[in-house]
Amino acid sequence: MRWWWQAAVPVDEPLLHVPPLPIDDVIRRGDQASRLLQDPVLAGAFAEIRQDAYRMWLDSQPSENVRREELYRIIQALELVRGKLRAYRGAARLKVAEREQEEAREAAEA
Repeated sequence: MRWWWQAAVPVDEPLLHVPPLPIDDVIRRGDQASRLLQDPVLAGAFAEIRQDAYRMWLDSQPSENVRREELYRIIQALELVRGKLRAYRGAARLKVAEREQEEAREAAEA
């Protein structure tokens, strides 16, 4: 049995090993993610999609299991996007804190 997130074909292993981004890129991406998470239009779109999916699920018949699974995957996809944006924001905050600690250490040594 294959789950929906499993690849139907083997994944090339080198593609799974992405080199880390430079610190400035991590911080920039985190800032952009933070703006997206605070954007009322994006938040509204996510909320409407979620509400529509729940409404369609409630209106579905018990025999419509394929449709119900699709609605479930839609909601899960929204959460994956939101979670990834939060991870980007968190990584940026961590890098900023690390940079500030290093700058403070360098200033103390000088």
